[in-house]
Amino acid sequence: MRNILTLSAAAALLTLAACTPADAPVEDPIQEQEEEEIEEVERRDLPEGIDDAFSQQACGLLDQATTELLAGASESEAGQALIVPDGKTDLYEIVLPETGEGFVTVEIPDWMTTVRFFADENANYSIEDADELTGLRQCGACPDEPISDNRYAFHEWGSYTLTFDAESPRRIWFAVFSEG
Repeated sequence: MRNILTLSAAAALLTLAACTPADAPVEDPIQEQEEEEIEEVERRDLPEGIDDAFSQQACGLLDQATTELLAGASESEAGQALIVPDGKTDLYEIVLPETGEGFVTVEIPDWMTTVRFFADENANYSIEDADELTGLRQCGACPDEPISDNRYAFHEWGSYTLTFDAESPRRIWFAVFSEG
């Protein structure tokens, strides 16, 4: 019985091969889906940033693997997604919830710390109770890449809520560095 099924399957494949020209293009549904998902996004007009060690380090991470971080759907869920700028895991792909806004907790371990945030330039985010030092600007080390750079000062150690608005991309490339 097994030999008959094997022969039937082989005959079906041969029949299919005979019906399909050898040079006919083979459709790849996965590749077609990926091509459909790629959208051209207009670049934001941001002021020029500085080219320093931190922006160079961020640009060096562009082709590196990211740690996926699922943002909370409310401020009370922000603690489920934690970023600690400690030099160990500096690169994330933050995934916003389907509902729109996303919330992440940034844990600052020291007093009087300045932190650099590099992100997809179309991401809109804010941090309550932190002083924004520079405002959003282009990443100075690789201005042709769609990456923004922002500096925040944290006067006390503790937990801070990073809020992404609903207009931000659903998946956000995000790198964090503590300047000290």
